[in-house]
Amino acid sequence: MRRKIQLLLLLLTGLSSLWALPAQAVVIKNLYEALVPVNTQSREERKTALTTGLIEVITRVSGKTIQLSEDPEDPIAIAIQNPTRFTRQFRYRKNKKANSRLNLWIKYDEKAVNNLLQTNNLPVWGHTRPSTLVWVVISENGRRTLLSNTEKHEVKTAMKWISNKRGLPLTFPLMDLTDRGSIGMSDIWGNFEDRVLTASQRYNPEAIIVGRLYKSTEGEWSSKWSVYQEGRRKDMNSNGERNIYVAVAPIVASTAEELAERFALVNIEEVREDVTIRVSGINGLKEFNQTIKYLQSLAAVTGVSPVMVGENYATFKMATKGGRLSVAQAIKLGHRLAEQVPAPPAGVADLAYQLVQ
Repeated sequence: MRRKIQLLLLLLTGLSSLWALPAQAVVIKNLYEALVPVNTQSREERKTALTTGLIEVITRVSGKTIQLSEDPEDPIAIAIQNPTRFTRQFRYRKNKKANSRLNLWIKYDEKAVNNLLQTNNLPVWGHTRPSTLVWVVISENGRRTLLSNTEKHEVKTAMKWISNKRGLPLTFPLMDLTDRGSIGMSDIWGNFEDRVLTASQRYNPEAIIVGRLYKSTEGEWSSKWSVYQEGRRKDMNSNGERNIYVAVAPIVASTAEELAERFALVNIEEVREDVTIRVSGINGLKEFNQTIKYLQSLAAVTGVSPVMVGENYATFKMATKGGRLSVAQAIKLGHRLAEQVPAPPAGVADLAYQLVQ
């Protein structure tokens, strides 16, 4: 088996860039795109739409809520007032939900946006992002509803819409036999931490949002939210909101910003270096292929070359943006590799992981 893998090294090195991303990666494909409603195709309204879209993209890529400055020397404010410099293409599209309305689809220049952020010491959050699990129970009209991945509800629609604007992947529970056996609606409504955290383990999320929403007979929303990540809990509440988008926006935005603080890198382009990684648990061609595909998919990695194959491991050389730290952070997102314990002897590789089966 070892010999078969070695015979494929050259072929794999040349073809690795053609492989599809593994299913485990959460990849945001429209990171630098925006869809802005417009009434006309006039030049004035188009410029306004380009500005609106650029603010959305800067927020999504940096992970931070952009506060417009009135300082005429502020480079972000200057950029936002000149959106055509960052625009690659745009086209008008009919709004499928309202035939008389138009949307302006805009694609912005990735390099130009990244350069703007990096030169102003703002982070660039790559296409690969952590998943956030959402447990939400809604009380309205005398009954309670738990939102699953198949449930349709305006709260879920609003959360998905805002999360798309922020580039925050949300996962709603399956509520299959496994979920129903480990957690109930009352557990979520009561926010019983042990139950929530135990039931969440199968989804392996980076963050968990627990929401309890009540809609009054007057149509006003009250909400209680808790976010769990890295062993910490953060609570947020709101009352008297008539617009459900306004009611759910703060929790989605806050979660996105906190995850960006952990995983987005400032000036990632300044550090370019080769990093070697040793992955154990590779016992055949299937695991070898899966591993190299996964490494190639990481946002911090620009190239992968297999350099050594052992009895149950392989060592790879990676060209990276951001160096060893950026690779370690990216791997943490995917939950595909676990840090090897104990680590191999010093000098064997820069990073060492065990393949998660």
